[in-house]
Amino acid sequence: MNQNGYINMVGLIFCLFLTSFFMLQVLKKYQRNQEIKARVQVLLCAKEHSSILRKYIKRMARLNQTILASYILQRSPIPALSSAAKATHKISIVVQYGIHISFLKNQLTSRYCSLSQRALWAKSQPYSNGPWLKRFTTGVAKLKEQKKWTVKYFPNFSQIRPSRYFYIKNSFEASSALTPDLRAAAKEVSLPSSLLSGHHSFLPSVSHY
Repeated sequence: MNQNGYINMVGLIFCLFLTSFFMLQVLKKYQRNQEIKARVQVLLCAKEHSSILRKYIKRMARLNQTILASYILQRSPIPALSSAAKATHKISIVVQYGIHISFLKNQLTSRYCSLSQRALWAKSQPYSNGPWLKRFTTGVAKLKEQKKWTVKYFPNFSQIRPSRYFYIKNSFEASSALTPDLRAAAKEVSLPSSLLSGHHSFLPSVSHY
């Protein structure tokens, strides 16, 4: 091999090395961007879900207060007050059903959560999984027996390196049917990559305690 051929070969190998190095850096940057997007998306999803639940709890509890107060006032010896209380009681129950059904419909659409992340939202409801609410004799909507529950939000694992698998765990607690208060505490949990070897089909899960 003459000197020019040797120089050309070395130049070609060097160019291939630079190209490979550049492509590797581009791939790493792309992976980092995908991981950041996945992390931001799941954080926004958890925040959105928490916000929807908080508003729902507040509206339901305030109507429960109205329902209880109007139920008590129906026993008033003043006919006009008793009649107004009965009407208020009936209207409040109808409005509360409307709020509950609207909440169920809103779970079908989301600005930040994917379909799989919304799949089990219905089970994270504090009142009822279905359109009908369970009520006390006063008309007040009952909370479920479990007043504490946990929702897990999993990201799109195909966008994340196995060594960085994680999920967001959001713990909720509703104090009572009459208190418009929902306590929530979110944290990020690392997930061993061995648990997901060859599998990317995890859905958000709900557990009660």
